[in-house]
Amino acid sequence: MTVTTSEGDTVTVTLSDDTTISVSEQIEVADIAEGDTISAMGETADDVVTATTIRVGDAGFGGGFPGGGPDGDQGQGPGQAPGQDQGQA
Repeated sequence: MTVTTSEGDTVTVTLSDDTTISVSEQIEVADIAEGDTISAMGETADDVVTATTIRVGDAGFGGGFPGGGPDGDQGQGPGQAPGQDQGQA
């Protein structure tokens, strides 16, 4: 599969029989339960993330693509890519 990044670069993504493909849907904050694993992406200041995107589940934001958000000054959680913080609700 070939994809084009937001910067216009072309990247080849290989798939195998073990590749998981999923579809996300928009939910409300009330649908997030205590103990759910989340990944939050947004601006970080003074250990507070002002989220622009939150994903629920273990999949997080995926890997392999450099980036962060449009401002380039997003936070980083331990072991996460720039702009990501992951934890439990």
